[in-house]
Amino acid sequence: MTANLEHTTHFKRLTADKFSKAALQYQEFALVQQQSADYLISQISPRSNAICLDLGAGPGVNSRALKKLFTRVIALDLSEHMLAQIPASLVDFKCCADMDALPFQPNSFDAVFSNFASQWSQDFATLLSQLHQMLKPGGRVYLTNVLAGSLAEIAQAWQAIDNQKHINSFISYDEFKDIADHSSFKVIELHSKLHQQGFATALEAFKSIKAIGANTKMAHQPTGLLGKKAFQTVLSAYPHQQGEFYVSYYVGYMVLEK
Repeated sequence: MTANLEHTTHFKRLTADKFSKAALQYQEFALVQQQSADYLISQISPRSNAICLDLGAGPGVNSRALKKLFTRVIALDLSEHMLAQIPASLVDFKCCADMDALPFQPNSFDAVFSNFASQWSQDFATLLSQLHQMLKPGGRVYLTNVLAGSLAEIAQAWQAIDNQKHINSFISYDEFKDIADHSSFKVIELHSKLHQQGFATALEAFKSIKAIGANTKMAHQPTGLLGKKAFQTVLSAYPHQQGEFYVSYYVGYMVLEK
C-alpha cells in the first residue's frame, strides 16, 4: 500500500539521520556491539579470493578485522555519514543503500557479516531471502539481531511518566529462530545471549543509546518536547544495582550457510 511505503520511507530517513548524528561518537559507546562483533568474527575462517558484504557497516568498526579475513570487503550502510568515517584503505567499496532493497546481483558474495543492524529491517524473513540470493553456493551469513527484552531498563524508567512505548519493538528469540529454521539456509549456529553495559548515572545510560543512534522508534508516535522536570522523573525511576545503571541487550546470534 502507498501509505505503508510512505511510512517506511519516512522511517528509513529518520533512522539514517539518527545514525548520521551518532557517527563521530559511535565507537565510544558501542561496547556491547563490539563484544557481539568479536564473537561473530571468531567464527569466521579466512578465505582467499573471497568477497564479504558488511551489512550495516556503520563507521567501519569491524572493517579492519574483516579485511584480514576476506580479499574484498564491501561496506553497506543507510547513513552516508557513517560510511564517511571508514578509511578507504579498509574497504574496497562503500555502498549507501537500504538493506530492504539491496542493489546486488545473485551469487555476488562469499559471506555476509551483519552486527547489530538487521533489527532495522522492515521484514527480517525477506532480508534473509535476499541474502540467500546474493550469496554464492556454500556462502555464509554471520549475523546478530537485537531481540525482545532489550532496553528493558529504559522502558521501565519511561513508565514513570506515561504508558507510551518509548523504545523500539524487537522480535522475540522464538521468532528469530523460526525465521531462520524456515529460511532456505542451513542453520549452522543459533543462540541468544544477554549483554549488559553499566554506567555511573541514569543520564549516561540514556545518552549511550542516543550516541549509537538506537533511540529511533519503529512506530510513528507523537513525542513532543519533554520538560526538564518530567525527564528528571524518568531518570529518578531508572533501575540500578549497587550504583550501576545498566542497559541490557538480548542479542540473537546466527550463522547460516547456503
